[in-house]
Amino acid sequence: MGIEYDHRISELTMFVSKTIFQAEESGLKTLACSIAILLGALNMEGSLHAQVPGGTNSGGLTSSGSAELKVLPSRIRLQFPVQAEGKDPQSAIKGLAEQKEKVKRELTELKADDKSIAFEGTTISSTVAGVDPNNPNASRRLIRPNMDPFGEENNEDSEPPKVYIAKSFLTAEWNLPTKDIDALALFPEMLKSEIVKRDFQGKKIKAVFTDEEQDRIASQMRKLAQNGVSYYANPTSQEIQILFVGIVEATKEEEALADAYKTALENAKRLAAATGQTLGKLQNLSRSEVYEESASQVYETDMYGNTVNRRRVIKRGPKEVLSTSPTGLTKTVNVLVNFALN
Repeated sequence: MGIEYDHRISELTMFVSKTIFQAEESGLKTLACSIAILLGALNMEGSLHAQVPGGTNSGGLTSSGSAELKVLPSRIRLQFPVQAEGKDPQSAIKGLAEQKEKVKRELTELKADDKSIAFEGTTISSTVAGVDPNNPNASRRLIRPNMDPFGEENNEDSEPPKVYIAKSFLTAEWNLPTKDIDALALFPEMLKSEIVKRDFQGKKIKAVFTDEEQDRIASQMRKLAQNGVSYYANPTSQEIQILFVGIVEATKEEEALADAYKTALENAKRLAAATGQTLGKLQNLSRSEVYEESASQVYETDMYGNTVNRRRVIKRGPKEVLSTSPTGLTKTVNVLVNFALN
């Protein structure tokens, strides 16, 4: 009976351990901590009740330890979408190409590292002219092309025209302009101000319509306003992401790994002693890492005009630690160990 119970505890323990790592890799630190508490409870239950004749626990004892690394920033990374509107896909793409050249030129004037400036992931979407694509209420009312937004049939001549939006994602970096932490904390806001003032995001690049098309757009906007539907956009500054970048030194990471293992070993000894047993051979050793900044919240619009909140995973290079604060660059090294029990 004791052996069967021990096997069940061992299998469940390993499953929960794997779940912890998956949660940590996804940036779900709170979930990982909760699961770790559950894992500790399972291990205690197994140690107390899953005794095998002769004093040996076949499933062993699992314990964890962690160590935190504080990293100094070495660079500043800027990321945001650049866009251009057009009456058709071709004019939107042309406008985006011109905007990219402008942004690259002016970022260099702002002392950005020229080699770091890159654009990726060009996409094209469309929406009804006059309605911001990030507004769910107005977009949803105008999503059906052959219907008036209030349920009446429209003929094609009275429908508001579409606009096409070409968008790409920019990344650029700066060397630290100063080592003064207070001055560094101000840099992101100064940079955001320049981005908005110079319209780097291309929010002012609009499709050009004829007078008749503008009348149709105005008519639709009046109908929306009369029926209490707002069509104004949310502030775009939320899309601008500025991160401080630090590099973890190999020697510091090795020290943190040793500290995490030491903590796991001490925890395992205490758990074993609480059950009147001692640690035997190390049966398994694994590690994981948790970063302070692992994902950002991005608001996008789906094909039906609904605003959705998506988590964009932050890309990081080898040994990089990222944070929105110059003092928040933190990396946690976790170690999970499993010992046989005597």
